[in-house]
Amino acid sequence: MKRRLTLILAAILVAGALLARGPAPPATAAAEWCDTDPTIPDVAIGGGHYVVHVVVSVHSEDRQAAHEATATARTLADGRTLITVAGPPVPWRVRAYTAPAGYAGGIGDAIHAPGARVAFIVTEGQS
Repeated sequence: MKRRLTLILAAILVAGALLARGPAPPATAAAEWCDTDPTIPDVAIGGGHYVVHVVVSVHSEDRQAAHEATATARTLADGRTLITVAGPPVPWRVRAYTAPAGYAGGIGDAIHAPGARVAFIVTEGQS
């Protein structure tokens, strides 16, 4: 009985210590990644001209390297717009959008190799 009471008391003390520390921060992937937002001005998409925001994400400890990414846009013969991103020298993700026009593109949550070149089409309504 005395041993059981000791275990219960120890559990209460541990729980109290954990509560005193406050809630743990959420463990989300977004909290671990930092973004940089280079823009490509005057891109022809769907008959209009827009600024394309290319969001390059890197792990938070590599945030300085994110700024080494470069992006270009080129209109294809069929009128679609091809975005090419040369990534930073660390693992990275990418997406692009125009606001408020609603054009978007990217490679989802794929993580690209350091220094990789990625190309994708920007289309209306894609996210």
